[in-house]
Amino acid sequence: MPFKHPPNKLLLFQHHPNLSHQLSRTMGREQRQQGRGGRSGNGGQGGNCGCGGRRRFNNNSNRNQQQQRRSNSKASSASFKGNCAEMDGHVFDCSDLRQADMFNTTKKCLAEYVGATFKHGGDIRAYIEQGKMVDILLPEDPAKKYKAGDAVPRVEQIRFKKSIDATVKRQVTLDENNKRAYSVALGQCTELLKSKLHSSKNWERISANQDVLQLLDEIKSIVFRFEEQKFIPLAGHQAKSIFYSFCQNNLSNADYFEKFRNHVDIASSYDGELEDSAIVEWAS
Repeated sequence: MPFKHPPNKLLLFQHHPNLSHQLSRTMGREQRQQGRGGRSGNGGQGGNCGCGGRRRFNNNSNRNQQQQRRSNSKASSASFKGNCAEMDGHVFDCSDLRQADMFNTTKKCLAEYVGATFKHGGDIRAYIEQGKMVDILLPEDPAKKYKAGDAVPRVEQIRFKKSIDATVKRQVTLDENNKRAYSVALGQCTELLKSKLHSSKNWERISANQDVLQLLDEIKSIVFRFEEQKFIPLAGHQAKSIFYSFCQNNLSNADYFEKFRNHVDIASSYDGELEDSAIVEWAS
């Protein structure tokens, strides 16, 4: 039996052009499907990896932004020197662990500054230091020294009139200095503290009155209380612990007394008392 060669595909395609066309179309379709499958597979993997990567990136980015905001807040507070150069960098802040001591130091510096630079500054200085309005008394009428019907010497009449004018002017100056000191104190507050002041329930009244003592009381209520930083009972316990363990060491008497008063103010700012009621009841 004679051997038959296998049919030559090239010859078959030449003799059957339709078969060649159909085969090329089929091969092209398979190649396109494989290409789409490869791309979809790679795309799916890339999509999954991309979504996970984006999520991780977003989480890291959010954490980095929060850390950056905290560091920027601390850095801005540390570099903030206030609007008054004569205050020598003493500011009111609520983002520092030393904020209570800073408040007392800055308040003292504010009282010294306005007392030395403002006209009739002694009155506004006493107002800040004593925490109450200064009593500016009217001069006594010289007619009270004489009997009824007796004439009062003209010199005393003129002196009395000038004393009345000076007293009225002194009161007006004190009111003006009060508003000026308010502006100075507000200018020494950090932006974080200002935002807390503006959000306080008393701010509308304080802003309308522009009374420096009302502003200082509100600042003190913010910086002496650590609700946002610590658990309140723990903060009160730690403040009293620091007060009881405070020693003079190498401090001068004046510095020790000032620090002692600071610790008293901080320790008593939580419940208004230094002593523990249980101990007082037991001792009594």
